[in-house]
Amino acid sequence: MKPLILALLCLPALASDRSYYVNRKIGHAAVGIGIAWAGHELGYPKTGIAVAFGVGIAKELYDRKHGGKFRAGDVAWTAAPGAVISFSFKW
Repeated sequence: MKPLILALLCLPALASDRSYYVNRKIGHAAVGIGIAWAGHELGYPKTGIAVAFGVGIAKELYDRKHGGKFRAGDVAWTAAPGAVISFSFKW
């Protein structure tokens, strides 16, 4: 089951016409998964997910302050993958 989920997460990377979009979202997901994993390794898995969510919000607030747009989808792309993997596999 784990390989199937990981393969499905990587599937969007195969779309060449949307490669810039996909690469950005993969970056958000990788950061979120890394933070959630670090939280789990330190013994606080739910705190790791919360920190990933906070990092996503902080990044979007930074973007908004410097002329960009606040994108809730980017916050979700940062927090959700770590949460899904953490709860699915019970790190």
